[in-house]
Amino acid sequence: MANTKGKIIIGTVLVAVTGLSSFLIYRSLRNKRILNTIFDKLNDVTSQEGQQATLSDEDKIKGSYGFDPNFWKQGRGNAKPDTKKLNTSARARELAKEFNSNMGYDDLLSDETKLMATLKKHKSQGQLSQTSYAYSNAPLSYGSLADELQTALKGGLLEKDYLSELNTYVTNLPL
Repeated sequence: MANTKGKIIIGTVLVAVTGLSSFLIYRSLRNKRILNTIFDKLNDVTSQEGQQATLSDEDKIKGSYGFDPNFWKQGRGNAKPDTKKLNTSARARELAKEFNSNMGYDDLLSDETKLMATLKKHKSQGQLSQTSYAYSNAPLSYGSLADELQTALKGGLLEKDYLSELNTYVTNLPL
């Protein structure tokens, strides 16, 4: 009788240890898969999310598709702009001129609300990319729209910081 109880106890312990070991192995493999997915996303430099993951909140503007002057022409990676939502080149130049006039070079103070209103006239990142292209290339050749907006919308000591609002709006725009 004592021998049978010992065998039952040993069998129960072996089943429990095997079950616990199996559970721990399963959990570690699942966690490893999840972590690999996260690390793959962080190492991704072709997508907008991958580029922005490595940038500070202030510099996220530079990693978005909308401020890539060439995105509207050829796309980037698997992301392509919706050609139905693109503007004409004349409209893109008009918006680029509007951005430049609202930058505030004449009065040393940019008008952030006007800049954000001009930004919100864009209904896709492809349109914004077209405007960025028109802003930086001939005949306008004003420079980098992303850099100019980053400087103009950065809050000061007594000013509101509009960069987070800009980043949120651009990220939520369709391609």
